Amino acid sequence: MRPLLLTILICLMSLTALGQEPEKSEESGAQELVKRIRQEIEQIKQHLKSIGEAQGRLQADREKLKQLVINNNELATLKKLMVIATACESFRANRKPESFPRRFKQLKDYLPEKIINATDASSAAYGYYYKYKYINRERFRLKAVPALKGKTGRRTFALGETGLIVDDETGEPLRP
Repeated sequence: MRPLLLTILICLMSLTALGQEPEKSEESGAQELVKRIRQEIEQIKQHLKSIGEAQGRLQADREKLKQLVINNNELATLKKLMVIATACESFRANRKPESFPRRFKQLKDYLPEKIINATDASSAAYGYYYKYKYINRERFRLKAVPALKGKTGRRTFALGETGLIVDDETGEPLRP
């Protein structure tokens, strides 16, 4: 796009130079040509201005879309974390003695495969992947991490055996 704009501007400058100082001895046809060139230059300037304004609006729309994607991913992830908390509790209740799973994959009977397999950035679900840590029979820690921080999500979420979801950086509890 920039080379095209530069070419247009160079042409405009050349045309402007041609039309700036017509000699007195020129015929009225030449003066009319200079007048038309000047009008065309003004039209091109207005067109370039409208292109610039459209690019500004497009950039603003892209930024809004990016924020909508991030917000959607974060909301979906919060909901998935609630489902995972329920799955962990169900797993624990079905064990004698009661225990949380040692590995995230042990929840495969309780969760969709897409979530179970979302264990790294390349297999993220809704822009997030999960890091599970078994602490002991009564405790676990799960983190939901954005696959591309700032693009697929802004925040990292943490979930523990209490079922409370927190912002991992601030420690603030969250509710979807």
